[in-house]
Amino acid sequence: RRRSRFWVHPLNQQRRSQGDFYHLVAELRLNSQRHHQYFRMTAEKMDELLSLVGPELRRQSTSFRAAIEP
Repeated sequence: RRRSRFWVHPLNQQRRSQGDFYHLVAELRLNSQRHHQYFRMTAEKMDELLSLVGPELRRQSTSFRAAIEP
């Protein structure tokens, strides 16, 4: 049986304070194995997918909140 090193991995502990996209994705790109475990795809495949669906995901910022860019 595989022994777990962390109850919650440090990357996941910071998710709420740092946000998924801006900080976590940048940090995961530095470690390809963790990136693949988290997203179940390589960084290259994620970039390819984002280039296909990115234009459909764009939103306008309003005075109430800023839009999140893909």
